[in-house]
Amino acid sequence: MIIGHLPAGYIIGKLYAHNTAPNQKVYDLILITGFVSSVIPDLDLLYFYGLDRTLHHHFLFPHLPIFWLCALCAIGFSALCMQSRLLMILTGAAALGLFSHLALDTIAGGIAWGLPWDPSLIRLVDIPATHSHFLISFALHWTFLLEISLWVLAIWLYRSSQCPSFKSR
Repeated sequence: MIIGHLPAGYIIGKLYAHNTAPNQKVYDLILITGFVSSVIPDLDLLYFYGLDRTLHHHFLFPHLPIFWLCALCAIGFSALCMQSRLLMILTGAAALGLFSHLALDTIAGGIAWGLPWDPSLIRLVDIPATHSHFLISFALHWTFLLEISLWVLAIWLYRSSQCPSFKSR
């Protein structure tokens, strides 16, 4: 996925907030959490392109499901101990955003779902290098239509929430 993570975060945040937010402030926090968590795994690109290109960035910790599973369990357990409903709700939104990123990257990018036991990147589709730059190959592959459809759905959700008859909360 190249451009699909941000609209996926919006869609997830919007739908999750619509079903869980008790008020507008929490609704907005859920939307922000959905946005941020859906793109945060790609922060490893700064390290990859800035410092070290020897290891595929999907092997760095922000793209490892086991890392996020452990982190989210720790935060969720803390939320339960503190009896913080808000932290539980936001942890759920973060989990949905983070794992949507990993699921979308599984389509063509590959994610090491089996770590620490299996280090192979699991991907559903291989995109052949048919053009001089990998971005062109991605953009001209049929999987790019999935990314475009996420943008269309996100824009439709946004526009429909602007109509008075569709306004939620």
